[in-house]
Amino acid sequence: MSEWRVTAMLRKMAERFRAWLAGDESETAVIPELANLPDRAWYELVDMASDLIAPETTQRLTRESRALLTTNPGDAVLFGRLATRLADQPKDVTVLAIVSGDAWYAYALALKEVAEFARAKAACEQAEFFYHLDIETVDGIAVSAHQKQLALCALIRGRVMCSMGDRSGLEVMAKACLSLWSQGETVKYVEGRTLYASALVGFGDYAQAMRVFQDTLTVARRDGDESVEAYISNNIGMCYSALGEIKKARQCFANALKLFERRGDLAEVPRVRFNLAVALKSSGRYAEAVSELHKVQAEFLVLGMPVVAAQVLMEIVETKFVSNRQGDIARLCDLVLPTFLAAGLPREAERAMAYLREVSQRLMLREEDITGVRAFLDRLEASPATTFTPPA
Repeated sequence: MSEWRVTAMLRKMAERFRAWLAGDESETAVIPELANLPDRAWYELVDMASDLIAPETTQRLTRESRALLTTNPGDAVLFGRLATRLADQPKDVTVLAIVSGDAWYAYALALKEVAEFARAKAACEQAEFFYHLDIETVDGIAVSAHQKQLALCALIRGRVMCSMGDRSGLEVMAKACLSLWSQGETVKYVEGRTLYASALVGFGDYAQAMRVFQDTLTVARRDGDESVEAYISNNIGMCYSALGEIKKARQCFANALKLFERRGDLAEVPRVRFNLAVALKSSGRYAEAVSELHKVQAEFLVLGMPVVAAQVLMEIVETKFVSNRQGDIARLCDLVLPTFLAAGLPREAERAMAYLREVSQRLMLREEDITGVRAFLDRLEASPATTFTPPA
């Protein structure tokens, strides 16, 4: 494409962005285009649209990213990404610290929501860097003026570290919770402790997690915080499920689903439904489990999370495998792979799915194949550059 045509294209994009800023929601589609521009093209657009670049622009994009977090996390990532591309513009260090820090924090939250944990951790670190730029003196000691924001960043950074299998994230989260408590941020402290307990669940520390969850559930109900109550109910259900108390687990999941649906937290609904399916599978109710898992898979695809949807597929495959319905697996892979590809499934995940289909068609599927592909998808979440190697 000629340089003239590229420049004309960028001018057109700048005009559409200007229209969106003026309130024309029909131009919302320009946001992902801007967010995904190569660096050189981006800087050219910034040069020709410098009148658009203001702290208020970044703050609006940041607010949009946060607003989309529970209903459309894929779009939240795009708005957050664009906010960070504009975030280094303010000259005043106080404005730079809060505007840029908030943009990177919103981006980190969105990346965590779509399970891009390595990028989420890096975004948290960027946010912390900016928050540390604004210094004030307290009792003769120079500290950041944004202690609450730093604690919240550390909390998310610690949680994604745990999601990547790094137990040292637990200590990062514990210190962040202590900081929030010392600042009198009771609500955020309870949310932080809840997040901490969910990380314990991920490491199989169910008894300790249950103690933390029960303490925070009491506070959440006392304060009428339905969002936290729903999150805690889901996690207590996971603990009960792991401990074999399926009836109690289902009651917790049902309560969490009711609360999340009432609040419109669409990104949380499939996660709860997935946990319910795992509980059903544990009690031998395979047909019901598969039915729920198909719903979950479809919901994650709608939310723009194809790798997570592929992980759900592996749960379906495993459920069919243990219920002696292996003949369904190859046909299932044939049905879902085109949908996954249309949703943007990474090439290496595509290779893993193709391998699964091939061994299933030859009636040679082993438990090791299921375990290997599942482990690969888990690694792919944490590190998008991971390559697939067929299990030995």
